Amino acid sequence: MPDVLTHYVTSYLISTRFRDEKTSLIIAISGILPDMDALLGMHRWVTHSIPLTLPILLLIYLLMKDKWRDLALITFLYELHLIMDLFTGPTPILWPLIPEAYSINLDLDAILGNKVGLKGFLRVNPSPVNFQVHSVVEGPVISNGGALFGLLALVLLAAERLSRANVRN
Repeated sequence: MPDVLTHYVTSYLISTRFRDEKTSLIIAISGILPDMDALLGMHRWVTHSIPLTLPILLLIYLLMKDKWRDLALITFLYELHLIMDLFTGPTPILWPLIPEAYSINLDLDAILGNKVGLKGFLRVNPSPVNFQVHSVVEGPVISNGGALFGLLALVLLAAERLSRANVRN
């Protein structure tokens, strides 16, 4: 899976496009909510299924009727987490409608030499759903890639803040 930091930072960056920074800190939590199933010992469980998250989103809607824009953003960030996970391992994204988990392999290679071009490869891999409780659920909280992504996000946000400050002066 993308590490927790990557899910959170991605959600935060997207959220700041629509909301202020303080509100985005809270809304971005929705980008890590699907991984709460790991606390139950069963990572990529029903919290990684779009059809089964709909009742959760309905409950949030009932609590936030007057904030439908925030709900749309929360829903998008939650579902984005599921899509990101598809690229790293089997995810039961359509369970129970389709009783399989899917993962996606995507490669795009540059060809340099006599010819210049790109060669692409995309494969969707179905696998059986395996909802099994584990005594230990492992997964990265922060990885090298996640730390680099987090650092780049901080630089981007700092540059935006400096740019806004310069515009005001």
